[in-house]
Amino acid sequence: MPYIGIDLHKHYTHFAVLNQNGDVVKRARIPSQREAVIKFFSELEGPKVAALEATRNWYWFYDLVEGMVDSLKLVAPHKMRVIAESTVKTDKIDARVIAELLRVNYLPTCYVPSPAVRQLRELLRHRASLVDMRTKVKNRIHSLVDKLGVRHPFDNLFTGRGLKFLQSLQLGGMYQLELQECLELLEFLNEREKRSSKLIRQIAGGSPDCQLLMTIPGIGYHNALLIMAEMGEVSRFANAEKYASYCGLVPTVRISEKSRRYGHLRPQGNPWLRWAYVEAAHIARKKSVRLAGLYARVARKKGAQKAIGAVARELAVISYTMLKTRTEFKDRLW
Repeated sequence: MPYIGIDLHKHYTHFAVLNQNGDVVKRARIPSQREAVIKFFSELEGPKVAALEATRNWYWFYDLVEGMVDSLKLVAPHKMRVIAESTVKTDKIDARVIAELLRVNYLPTCYVPSPAVRQLRELLRHRASLVDMRTKVKNRIHSLVDKLGVRHPFDNLFTGRGLKFLQSLQLGGMYQLELQECLELLEFLNEREKRSSKLIRQIAGGSPDCQLLMTIPGIGYHNALLIMAEMGEVSRFANAEKYASYCGLVPTVRISEKSRRYGHLRPQGNPWLRWAYVEAAHIARKKSVRLAGLYARVARKKGAQKAIGAVARELAVISYTMLKTRTEFKDRLW
């Protein structure tokens, strides 16, 4: 059985094929095109196992190759320290290392979301990018009116009255052109964000899991769908603690002899889930008696920031338990 290590790039892909003894039986560098990939695998005889890193463009390659091999593994790049810290690092060596780790069953693999889950993630991340672009445009408008000393009575310039005020300004020259184009861009982004949000609301409304999550204070249709998309299958986590760790909501721990020290939240973890739970925590601490009590206890000892982190972690544990047991959120009786 050949073990195939794949180093995928945008234009070219490197392959290293090892036999059961670890000897290289074939190397190849082919264009990253469907026809070339199909030809390469069709020339290999017998059962095949392969592995590739989860690079930016792995979706199409994984879906194509999955049907041509007996087993295909997806490698977590941040765990491939043997590659990242190599003194000599080339695409050829990377493919060989992946194949060798695959052969000895020591490959740090990662979860492969289904095509449907990937599309949900794409929708949610697309909306996030629209919101980010809109924020940048708003900041640009604030910068423009501030540098020209324009005074206004609005706390929020982007309400109905605030926008009318901006449209009535006569700044002159390039300032006027910049303001007008920013306002047009803002209107465009608002329309696109509303369209994405409408679709997200429709999908969440038709999902029993999302409806279940929305019984938790602070979690609306958007965050509920985001949690479902980023979590994938709840069964892939052994327990709630493992899920909270995946969300990046557990602290780092340093243990030496009799001392035990807890630090900041782990830098690793899913940034989308961490963001969703932290956002929800700010609302949940005001609407839930149980979570308000948790926030108050931690805030007295460690401050508001760590208290929000504790509530966010509790929300992750709660949502995992609810999906696992198929029960709605109950504030006092859990």
